[in-house]
Amino acid sequence: MLVWSGGHVWAAERPDFEHAIIELDRGDGVILTFDVELAVTPRQQAYGLMHVANLPAAAGMLFIFKGERQRSFWMKNTLIPLDILFFDRGGGFVSAAQNAVPHSLESRLSAGPARYVLEINGGLMEKLGIGEATRLILPLQSTP
Repeated sequence: MLVWSGGHVWAAERPDFEHAIIELDRGDGVILTFDVELAVTPRQQAYGLMHVANLPAAAGMLFIFKGERQRSFWMKNTLIPLDILFFDRGGGFVSAAQNAVPHSLESRLSAGPARYVLEINGGLMEKLGIGEATRLILPLQSTP
């Protein structure tokens, strides 16, 4: 199997990802912590959470893009429902797609320019009270 992204074809084996502990400030004094894999390179971003059968509750993937623009995500080869959260370059909440359906080719667009995209288990956004007041705390601190 091959993965296509931006005119490039990548081998299907899962790339290596660095990990980081990130925090979301809900805006009401509650800080949420997630252990995430960082998708920084085009290959990592193309692969994302494809073929992941189980994602721990406090885990996810954070996509870090070089610039800020409208982002589009789909769920092809993704096995679990995801909440997809879009944040701008300052960490401000832009929009979200809740409970994205596995294997769907439907495009989920950010409502505006985004630099960061956080994927977490579907349903967590509602369960944890994540919404418009939520901010991604910057700067990000990577872990070895």
